Amino acid sequence: FSHPNDCAFIPGLRLTSVHQTWPCSMATKIDKCRAALEAALEKGSSSSVQAAYTALGQAYYQDQQYTRALPCFEHLLQLITSTKSNDDPASPSHKRAKEEYAESVVCCRIGLIAIIVKDYTKALVHLNKHLSIVTLNEDKIAQGIACCNIALAHEKLGQVPQAVEYHWKAVRIYEEDADSAKQLVAYDNLGRLYNLLGDYRHTMQCYRKALALAQTLQATDMVVTACGQLSKAAQHVGDWRQAVEFLLLELTTTRQTGAAGSQVELLHDLAEALYKQREYANALRYHRETLDVTDPAVPADVHHRMLAYKGMGDACHALGQYQQALDHYDQSLLAAQQIEDIAGELTACLDIGQVQHSAGDYEGALDTFALALQVPEDSAGDYEG
Repeated sequence: FSHPNDCAFIPGLRLTSVHQTWPCSMATKIDKCRAALEAALEKGSSSSVQAAYTALGQAYYQDQQYTRALPCFEHLLQLITSTKSNDDPASPSHKRAKEEYAESVVCCRIGLIAIIVKDYTKALVHLNKHLSIVTLNEDKIAQGIACCNIALAHEKLGQVPQAVEYHWKAVRIYEEDADSAKQLVAYDNLGRLYNLLGDYRHTMQCYRKALALAQTLQATDMVVTACGQLSKAAQHVGDWRQAVEFLLLELTTTRQTGAAGSQVELLHDLAEALYKQREYANALRYHRETLDVTDPAVPADVHHRMLAYKGMGDACHALGQYQQALDHYDQSLLAAQQIEDIAGELTACLDIGQVQHSAGDYEGALDTFALALQVPEDSAGDYEG
């Protein structure tokens, strides 16, 4: 868990980073920590016992023995709360603050481990306690972290509206703190959750925010992610103009990163979106680009080429360019045969027959449809109608 409260001071010991490399094997480390705990319990020193539970919990955690790490931190929390000096007016304020901080850190750790072991109810109890403490202490950074963690627990429980509520709380905190990077993460989470709810209007609102922040931060990966989500949401609501807009930006950004593999998918999606907008000439352009960046000798590329030729045939058919459409569909058929894609072969045959029908070649269309009927029934799938 990569946030500040995952590595913090506990009275008597500093919690070690989960990425620390132990000088000995984890099994040996765990044995030593267990022995240290037994010795501390015999000695009866509260600070020594806290340190021992912390070390053992950390060792179990780093060894991914989460079900054993969890009770260690729960015992640690009991010790911290039982020895707090909040009610002692003679206790220095800095000591009380340190104890509260330690309590909040351990609550956070228990909550996060509880999420790992899928005890989400326990996670919420401790994460809410963490939020209460850091809110009382006016620790804005920790409040944002706590809200995001609570949102995660609610999401794991399938309580998406509650998860949305806490991510919005995190957004408001990060906006007050002018933390653009954390705002970006929060808006990304909100967009994803609204998408799960099928609320595409709010999905687009959140990802527009995420896109603007990603561009400001020059976070290229997040620009690509936001554009991809925005284009999908736009397609869900039938706004093909916006879908094209975001696909173009995603393609431009992807090309800047040199990620050639994902360009092929984007070119196809962009061409299809342009086709939906009846921009057939532009659709043809991007399908041709797919042919330029794919290799006819690579099976995975042949599949993309099959789809590109089909898309080009569709565009030419829509433009009334029947001979060009037939040529492209023939190429799509050949590509499907090359990779033994039965569904692709059937689709190409049906497309060819439809163009022949549009061109008035009814006899040719009948012959082609008859050929399509020869496709094995168990391969026809959804195309049998």
